[in-house]
Amino acid sequence: MASHPTRNQVALAERARVRRSELGLSIYAVAEKAGMSKDTYMRVENGLNVRDTTYSAVGTALGWSPGACISTLEDASPAEIAASTIRAIKDSVISDLRRRGLL
Repeated sequence: MASHPTRNQVALAERARVRRSELGLSIYAVAEKAGMSKDTYMRVENGLNVRDTTYSAVGTALGWSPGACISTLEDASPAEIAASTIRAIKDSVISDLRRRGLL
């Protein structure tokens, strides 16, 4: 008997579809980046069960922080940091290291 996706699996599926669209990637491109078949990736976007390692690879391919997929499945709010915020932090750290003569 087939199981129905949980609310959290549906939420993860929607987040994955939205993120893939934001990145302008096809299903095939995400699957390739994640090192899996298109069918395996589609299980995620269809809210079906996959292995934890698959969730990890999908998260990496979509540019999410480690554990973001599992956090969504566990009903936690995964931390998402905008790329511009990461660049600003990086620039600040580099500037500070240069000012201290460490770089």
